[in-house]
Amino acid sequence: MTQIVSYLSFYGNCREAMSFYRDCLGGELRIQTVGEVEKDLEMPESMADMVLQATLSKGQLVLMGSDMVESTVQGTGARVSLMLQCSNEAELRLYFQALSTGGTIAQALQTNHWGALSGLLTDRYGVTWQLYWAGNAQRPLPEKLSAPARRALAGAGIHGLGDLAGFTQKAVAALHGMGPNAMQQLNLAMDQAGINWVK
Repeated sequence: MTQIVSYLSFYGNCREAMSFYRDCLGGELRIQTVGEVEKDLEMPESMADMVLQATLSKGQLVLMGSDMVESTVQGTGARVSLMLQCSNEAELRLYFQALSTGGTIAQALQTNHWGALSGLLTDRYGVTWQLYWAGNAQRPLPEKLSAPARRALAGAGIHGLGDLAGFTQKAVAALHGMGPNAMQQLNLAMDQAGINWVK
């Protein structure tokens, strides 16, 4: 499977930062220092403790980092924003609290209009994290919806309650196959999930 792995650049504190991420997220951390491969790289002895490559692995989550930064590169931490898509609300809140320790919260956790929970922070190493949980956006359509109504919704790209947040109530009601009972069921389900129609 082809995938993109985030690779963070640090300035001598890679071990500390990657250990922090391991404490926050869990997983297995493997670190290779310059000293372990010094003969091959012909690096000065003073760089022996620098991290050549660090890899944090937890299932499909892979985060890599290194102290080996070109001297011409300026800045702190990584020059990327990391999106952490969480499996549930409890996991998101746990990671958000841990990663924000000693850092700065740019956007507190909040639920958007389609029911997803998200937050934005910069950790103590200058790395920006976006944490996201789909939340109510993952909720299925009401079970009692008729087959014609389901076909009409699917034809419009609506497969779950969260998808309805991109439509007006009038537009969905006008879909062929939608009737008053179906709209009543959708409105009730959306109210319960806290999802709103586009005005």
